[in-house]
Amino acid sequence: FNADYTFAQPPFTPTLTAIPGDGRVVLSWDTLALASFDRFSQEFDFEGFRLYKGTDPLLSDSRTITNVDGTPTFFKPIGQWDLANGISGPRTVLGGEGVYNMGNDTGLSFYFVDEDVRNGVPVYYALVAYDRGIINEQTGKVEIDPQENVFNVSVDQLGKVVGLSQNAAVVIPRSRSAGLVDGGSNEDLSTVTQGIGSGSIDVQIIGDDLLDPDGVYQMRFFSEPVVPTDLYNTTDYEIFKVSENRMVVGRSPLVDVSPLIDGFVVEINNVDFESRQIVYNPDNFGYVDNAGTANETLNLDPTQLDGVQTNWVASVELDRSPSFAVSPDDYELRWVDPADSTYTPPRTPSPLFVREPIPIFGVNVQKNAVTELWVEDGNADRQFGPEDVLIFSERGVTGRKFRHRVSFTIPDGQQSIPPSPGDVLRVSVLREFATGDMFQFTTKSSSVDADSARNVLDDVAVVPNPYVGASEMETRTQVDGRGERRIQFINLPTPSTIRIFNLRGELVNTLRHEGGTNNTCTQDAGGCGGSIYWNLQTVDKQDVAFGVYVYHVEAPGVGEHVGKFALVK
Repeated sequence: FNADYTFAQPPFTPTLTAIPGDGRVVLSWDTLALASFDRFSQEFDFEGFRLYKGTDPLLSDSRTITNVDGTPTFFKPIGQWDLANGISGPRTVLGGEGVYNMGNDTGLSFYFVDEDVRNGVPVYYALVAYDRGIINEQTGKVEIDPQENVFNVSVDQLGKVVGLSQNAAVVIPRSRSAGLVDGGSNEDLSTVTQGIGSGSIDVQIIGDDLLDPDGVYQMRFFSEPVVPTDLYNTTDYEIFKVSENRMVVGRSPLVDVSPLIDGFVVEINNVDFESRQIVYNPDNFGYVDNAGTANETLNLDPTQLDGVQTNWVASVELDRSPSFAVSPDDYELRWVDPADSTYTPPRTPSPLFVREPIPIFGVNVQKNAVTELWVEDGNADRQFGPEDVLIFSERGVTGRKFRHRVSFTIPDGQQSIPPSPGDVLRVSVLREFATGDMFQFTTKSSSVDADSARNVLDDVAVVPNPYVGASEMETRTQVDGRGERRIQFINLPTPSTIRIFNLRGELVNTLRHEGGTNNTCTQDAGGCGGSIYWNLQTVDKQDVAFGVYVYHVEAPGVGEHVGKFALVK
């Protein structure tokens, strides 16, 4: 140490958040590990995450991967996410005695839902970040094994959790409170609040109890141009909390799902320009009716629209000439009075193109600029008609660029009714999120609806029923004796009072269920979500006798419920 000896180090330890629900546990973690710099290898060597799960504090039931001698050495993860960088598959470690799975190039995630759980039964989790180790590029031999974080769950002699490392969690899935109405966001997030992107986002509520009832958020995007094309790629995003004037997720590389924020995650559904191909947007394409209003409609067949009189049915395709260039912009054909036409025929006379003015001009919607139009004279009559083809053309630094070809047909048996001044035909494409694109949304917390709770009062129950000697909900102990006994009342309204009587009508104990919050449930919690434990003791802390008992649930403003349960030796 005094000689400043440097060891290979694992990535920064991530912080794991576990939120219990009804029959599921939602886990999320931060992005700190991605910024890990290994002083030994002198590189940013983070590679991925592994998630472990167990039914005891040591997660012993998941330590099933052995070395060559059959000794359990590694934990088997229930989930693994690694960088899509070509580093994948098994790697020999421990001097050839073991094998470590580097992943499958799945890409990273910061969110996982475990539905393989049982209400009332404690579950232990640990999330570790691991690096890529060091391989000799000349010999291919592993010089330094991949390093991963350690984790710790400390319990006392009674089995109670007294300490956790930041990458470990213990939770107890619980039933929901009766009549619980989920919190969430009511905004339509299928289109951007501001900007040009065609993608959408979904706000997924993970922990109702963590939601800000008046939270206002903005998700903002950033992009970079793809030189030398006119396209761009979405690169980063950030989330700003407007209601508190603070950044909750700083500018970060684009992901599919954001980290957990105030009880929710954001799923990002972006358009992919990777193929450098344009995809037309069917929802924003065609003749425009009721333009700019809430009930704006579009259709390539104008006969399907009430506000458009023409019968010229349009079709659009990309121009495939050598001068074609992909553009992420939308374009419009706008019909005007012939005197207002901006059409200029090609300088070189050609029978291929209409020579006379046409009552149309083209517009690049995003740039708010007039485009050139080329008109192919389909029937060589030198006049513009439905047999001709319109081509959007723009001039760039490298010369002329053709965009889209628009052609028309007339339904069989009908006379031509050309578009009138004021008619608009829009050509729209799907676009990635660009710099300046933004979604704004608000959140509201969950609440309890008394009428709904009243309708499900009969769902209140005791588990296990009957109780036969023991229950899987009981914690393990390191001292002599069987430890605390437990049953659980489930599907309770919040708040409520549970009174327990023996068959002689004598009051044995009274439990008060205040609901608490699911995310604060710990191993020995009494009343969380819609559940509360009873330790099978009287109000004087004496163990009760085996037999049949009656319970009475009273919920103010909701109603009452009576049931019974049995305790069997």
